[in-house]
Amino acid sequence: MWIHLSLVLVLALWQTWEVMAECAIEPDSMGHVTIPSSWNSIGASAFKGCSTLASITIPTSVTSIGSWAFYGCWRLASIAIPASVTSIGNVAFRGASSLTTVTFEGTSSLTTI
Repeated sequence: MWIHLSLVLVLALWQTWEVMAECAIEPDSMGHVTIPSSWNSIGASAFKGCSTLASITIPTSVTSIGSWAFYGCWRLASIAIPASVTSIGNVAFRGASSLTTVTFEGTSSLTTI
């Protein structure tokens, strides 16, 4: 029984690590991601732990950025939030230690942060 429980725990931890290390869209060779205009939100943890993400283009179709969306994206230095974004989830940029510039484009519609 102990071996079975240990194996289940190891598999659960491995799967959790895998999720934390994934990027919703893999950055190009320069570390850039362009979100498709078909997206209306950047979901919770979408880029969590994506250490290769250096820059991102967010289209005006996006209206929300989920919690933990860019958690641990330590290479991300700046981000432009389109006026269409009305909400940004809790700790969306936690651990993005290089983030020095956040630009709110146009007349911001942001109501929740």
